Amino acid sequence: MYNAEVLIYPSNSFPMGKSFNDWCILWWKWLLTIEKSNNPAYDMTGKKAYINQSDPDVFFLCQTFEKSRIFPHRRIEILHKKKIFLPILNWISFRDEENQSEETLKSEAADKMNKIGMLEFYVNGKPVRDRLPEFRVRTPLFEVNLPNDNILGVKQGLTTVVSDGYWLFLESNLNKINISSLGSCSSGITEIGVNYQIIFTD
Repeated sequence: MYNAEVLIYPSNSFPMGKSFNDWCILWWKWLLTIEKSNNPAYDMTGKKAYINQSDPDVFFLCQTFEKSRIFPHRRIEILHKKKIFLPILNWISFRDEENQSEETLKSEAADKMNKIGMLEFYVNGKPVRDRLPEFRVRTPLFEVNLPNDNILGVKQGLTTVVSDGYWLFLESNLNKINISSLGSCSSGITEIGVNYQIIFTD
């Protein structure tokens, strides 16, 4: 999908040789292994966006958290060669009881994403409207090693999770772009939004 400022990869493509499912799992492992006190999801300015960004080709961006009533304005600088992977709206279900089945976790996550009230994405103030619902990605179950003081608020250690949501993988040839997204689930009751000013450097 092309915009005047960015290229948005199709959800069935394999950016950098990985599927969107693969990127979703890597993204969650990035976010969930950062303690709440330093987590980029709770950052208003973008200063914490660089924590644990280890991929040489892709930079992960995140939304806020479900109960936030503030839409952050974050400013970040990244290398011009890097592509960007981020959610518009997503959900993760985690196994907090040993007898929770795979189908239970997937059903819980799907139920959240089946009730979309709003799904919007903007580049430099211009809406990207084409086929956004097609960017829904549902991962298989995977494991993540949660730190103490994790953003899920559960005990430290290895846990099983599954994700459902809407994701974009994009790249830009410009020196600067502004992107923003807005999504709501639970029949529109919960709204999550974020704004990024992205400066590309050499």
